[in-house]
Amino acid sequence: MIPNLSRLRKEGINFGAGSSFMASGAMGWTMGSLVAQTAGINIKSFRAQDDFDPNATVIPGAYALGNILEDNGYTNMFLLGSDANYSSRSTYFKSHGDYDIKDVYWAKNHGLISQEYWENWGFEDKKLFDYAKNILSDLKNKQPFNLTILTADTHFYDGYLCPDCEQTEDSQYSNVIRCSDKRVYSFVKWCETQEWYPNTTIILVGDHLTMDDEWSKKN
Repeated sequence: MIPNLSRLRKEGINFGAGSSFMASGAMGWTMGSLVAQTAGINIKSFRAQDDFDPNATVIPGAYALGNILEDNGYTNMFLLGSDANYSSRSTYFKSHGDYDIKDVYWAKNHGLISQEYWENWGFEDKKLFDYAKNILSDLKNKQPFNLTILTADTHFYDGYLCPDCEQTEDSQYSNVIRCSDKRVYSFVKWCETQEWYPNTTIILVGDHLTMDDEWSKKN
């Protein structure tokens, strides 16, 4: 399903099947995974994501990756197509690295999409990568920088299938995975053509395993 990502895997360092890298149960949801990846902290008790208070301090006192980058002069930015306040994501990233948050409401307030627009979790990955290219073109003047991008087309059951995605597989989710594979690969290859790329590290990581158990059983 992911021939292009498999190609990228061979070009870089891979922590995948057969290695000692694994996700614990407490990382099986988006916020738990984001905190674990960026702060090395395992949120031990599982809570529904919408139970978090967006006005609360998230993991106070933690010295996360964003803090390290900020202390070393980096401009931090978090780009996602959904509502960044969901699960206190904006609160966490703002308080641990002073991230500039760009989400679905940022896109609406800047006229990139209409106020009524809503696809998938907010706006789809096709737009996400287009916006990322424009943002990176601006960030090159603010080096060093860290742009964290959270995709969502493959996130939920069946995924989100863009109208321009090919439908060559026997299930929507399989087609979504193939489409996402192409989008991510195309974006990385675009990055490789940019002047800032030789001094840039690109990290590709999932937030958690697929939520579509039925699809997993069949594939």
